[in-house]
Amino acid sequence: MTPDSAMTTAPRGAPAHQQPELSGGSSGLHARSRAGSGPLLAVERGRLADVAPLLALRDQAARDLSARGIDQWRPGEIPAAALECRIDAGEVWVVRAGGAITGTVIVQWEDTFVWGDADGSDGSAGYIHFLITDRKRAPRGVGAQILAWAEDQIARRGRRLARLDCVAASVRLRSYYETAGYHFLRTVEFAETTWHPAALFEKALTRAGPG
Repeated sequence: MTPDSAMTTAPRGAPAHQQPELSGGSSGLHARSRAGSGPLLAVERGRLADVAPLLALRDQAARDLSARGIDQWRPGEIPAAALECRIDAGEVWVVRAGGAITGTVIVQWEDTFVWGDADGSDGSAGYIHFLITDRKRAPRGVGAQILAWAEDQIARRGRRLARLDCVAASVRLRSYYETAGYHFLRTVEFAETTWHPAALFEKALTRAGPG
């Protein structure tokens, strides 16, 4: 997958549809599980100062995936400039604990590279990428909470669909997202690149619009 666009990995814990509700303003958004248990999850916009720790987190995720037999990412393949562009666009979100980043996600409003001109800019969806948690520091279930948080932000924007992708060859990742309510649409290949074929998934959101 592409270093600056298709950046998704499997979160830990329960499927996202069992996770949080959101409240708060645009700069500091919070999530709590619908059951009312567990800590409040604070999500904030990424800053340029976060580039180095985010790349380190992504590289560790690549190593973790490889150790579990999932050939999706490779350490060092994402240039800092690509992530800086996403931060400048306001698309990068992070979760912190004790000053350290323990989770991150990118929510884009267009993604023509992965999804093509029609599905990548039809105005009906938000595109979820770079979904990563620190497996050593983040509590179990935080990845699923972040995924649900991203879905909620897409719905609040008035979009009715959440779209994401994962490496097509990984049965484990595909099963995870299907369990979280995503439906497989198709597989795409990236000509003239070294990136793996990607399985594209889509989820209909139950709520659209602000509030």
